[in-house]
Amino acid sequence: MSSLINENGTWVVGNDDNLSDLEINVVDLTDGSWTFIDVNGQIQTNTFSNNINTLTLNAISAGNQNINSDNTYQGARWYKLLKYEDGVQVNSEDKFIFIATIQAHSSSNPSPFGLAIGTSKSPLATGSVGLARQTFQHIGLANETVNGPAGEGRSHEYDRYIKLAGGSTNANMTTASVLELTHKFSVGKNFGILSVSENDLQGNANGTEYTSSVPLYLQVGVITRFNTNIAVNGAEHRHTLKYKVIKLKD
Repeated sequence: MSSLINENGTWVVGNDDNLSDLEINVVDLTDGSWTFIDVNGQIQTNTFSNNINTLTLNAISAGNQNINSDNTYQGARWYKLLKYEDGVQVNSEDKFIFIATIQAHSSSNPSPFGLAIGTSKSPLATGSVGLARQTFQHIGLANETVNGPAGEGRSHEYDRYIKLAGGSTNANMTTASVLELTHKFSVGKNFGILSVSENDLQGNANGTEYTSSVPLYLQVGVITRFNTNIAVNGAEHRHTLKYKVIKLKD
């Protein structure tokens, strides 16, 4: 059914939006829309095929700079301004819902690393926590550490993360390889829920409260759980990442 729709002040005839069938955006880290920063040379290759981002890592040494919720976090990351479907910039004082999913796929020789996706205020800043840093609020999925050499990751077991303010919520995942974040913003305050298929592994957190309106970025970053973790040269990680941002009207 068609109706009159106001698009940026102009009335046009168009189809009604079907809120029960919103298309989610698939992240292609190679499509040219992203700015990439890799301070410590973590990424060896990055390819995209069949909705899967495949990363090959260089050797990564242990240290706090790799942990996703640390004041010295400097993981390799991709970022771009976060915009609504009509091209309008998303700001921290808006009322909106941000949805993101991560799906991990089998890889040849993973290390206990992975990817995170979410919003940030200052992608180039050092550290992920707080308004003075990146304010990287996200979910993440990394391969579980093998009990043995710190550079090995379990192929089909994962650690999951939700990091909105302060430290992360972590849990071992033995079967689920898909996470979803539902993150609601309202005039600078925000709250998020992490969902997985196992009922006992859900998580939630209050986010960092914004004290003024700032443009938000979409950010994807390389993460790990422990500062003792290392990555072996050539470790492979494969993820499908998706997101959607929905503006809420008063």
